[in-house]
Amino acid sequence: MKSLLLFMTMHISLYCLSQEKTTIEGSFVDYKKNDTLLFFSEGIPESYYERNNFKTNINDGLFTLDNNFKYPQLYFSLLASDRGKMFIRPKLFFFDNNTKNIKINYNVWQASTVDGHTASEYEKSFKLQAAKRLGVFDEDYLTNLLYQDFNKLDTFLYGYTKENNKSFVSLWILAQRFHFLGYSNLGQSTLSLFDQSVKKSPIWSKLNYDFENAPIKEGNDFPKISVETLDGNNVSFVLPKGKLILIDFWFSFCKPCIESIPKLKSLYDTYAPHGFEIVGISIDPETTKNKWKAVIEEMNISWQHFLDVEGVETKKLKVNQFPRYLLLDENGKILQTDVNLSKLEYFLKKDLSGR
Repeated sequence: MKSLLLFMTMHISLYCLSQEKTTIEGSFVDYKKNDTLLFFSEGIPESYYERNNFKTNINDGLFTLDNNFKYPQLYFSLLASDRGKMFIRPKLFFFDNNTKNIKINYNVWQASTVDGHTASEYEKSFKLQAAKRLGVFDEDYLTNLLYQDFNKLDTFLYGYTKENNKSFVSLWILAQRFHFLGYSNLGQSTLSLFDQSVKKSPIWSKLNYDFENAPIKEGNDFPKISVETLDGNNVSFVLPKGKLILIDFWFSFCKPCIESIPKLKSLYDTYAPHGFEIVGISIDPETTKNKWKAVIEEMNISWQHFLDVEGVETKKLKVNQFPRYLLLDENGKILQTDVNLSKLEYFLKKDLSGR
């Protein structure tokens, strides 16, 4: 009898412990409607995740999530009722196997809280350091920075990882940066800083593979892609002959792209006689193809132009920000994966002036 009681007690204890570890209790502040809460990745491939794009029903402001995370995960969120009104809510949610509770503030979404080791590090370490070193005090602003060419953020991420080399917060944000902005030497250096315990994780292995096999990488040849000419012919992209070649990824309704054209024209007029070439690759869809052609004609842009309809090839190269400039040498090898116009002018003055 005592053995049976002991067995039952142990069984019940293990069951309760299992329940405690595998369920996350969720609640809303200032939101009692029945709705559906969506959690999803933003740009990072599904293969990085144990669970991707999952949802839970909200009943009277309460919900539950299954916690079967073997390693920390990063998610963005949205309500089903938000669809058509917004794309994303301004908050990074980190879940791990220690997460038991999540409280979402409906009116101030970025003030939502999650427990667990990874979320605690994000709130109490990463965000505080970002505020101190970057002057970023608002999570909405921090979320937007993830998608911007902001070298200070990458430098901060390198320094933070060096001091916190077991950080999955840093690792996930590095993955976010890579899959939006593509390869960078600084990102590669940051990836190498992580502790061996992190390097054993699936996310580090996948990100390391993607870094190693990045199609746009300094020292690599520019990849072979299929494009369309101004005449509408489908061709394999061939680089022009030049000592320095700039690839300009753009599209006709991109305001920053259009605003940069006068400066590009000035640099082209000055340095084309010395071996500088530019090639424009637009990602305009079929519906704006005529506008693409009109911009080229109206602005009298004299360098070569090609169209990658809807950016099918461009997305494979992980070019997601526009304008995006790649600088190549005379052999078609990539010198700079994301050069700005000031840096471009420096290279042109240094390498082509007087030739």
